[in-house]
Amino acid sequence: DCETAEERARVLATALLLDAPILVTAALLVVGFSASISTALTGKAQHSSLVPLLAGNGLAYSLAVLVLASLRAQERARAFAILSLLQFVTALALNIIFVVGLGMGVRGVLCGNLLSNALQLIVALQVSRSSSVPSFAPRLMRPLLSFGLYLVPVMLAGWVMDMSARYLLRVFTGLGTVAVYGVGYK
Repeated sequence: DCETAEERARVLATALLLDAPILVTAALLVVGFSASISTALTGKAQHSSLVPLLAGNGLAYSLAVLVLASLRAQERARAFAILSLLQFVTALALNIIFVVGLGMGVRGVLCGNLLSNALQLIVALQVSRSSSVPSFAPRLMRPLLSFGLYLVPVMLAGWVMDMSARYLLRVFTGLGTVAVYGVGYK
């Protein structure tokens, strides 16, 4: 329904301002329950220092997805493709540096992904900026929420399906297999 660049900028600003507090709260909850989450995912609480990296990665990725969706809605395929490629190449390079070069293991993968997603978010926000100043539009809250709330169960189910393979591999084979699967899945 948005026909002008100013209206599209308001949709992005409104979506970010609606989602950011929820995403930040979720990330803080994940960090707060790091030991429990670590135990559930790896069987050991000693990996709890990795959970904040997961939370930060999820936050940066989720916000970047919103901005990239706005580029898709604006039919800016080139910008979308370049940013997606930038994130992939950056993640790959940082993962190689951190894991192979610095021997950081899983922490290196998480750091590389966090940094690449944060970089993608920062660049995407700059690319998506229009000449008008984006502002919050309360009138857009209802349509955004009514559209987005139905997607939450679908997205959660997709995430569970995606992550359950890793969990089952860990249970039946070991973390080494999960690591190989994770790299191959990317």
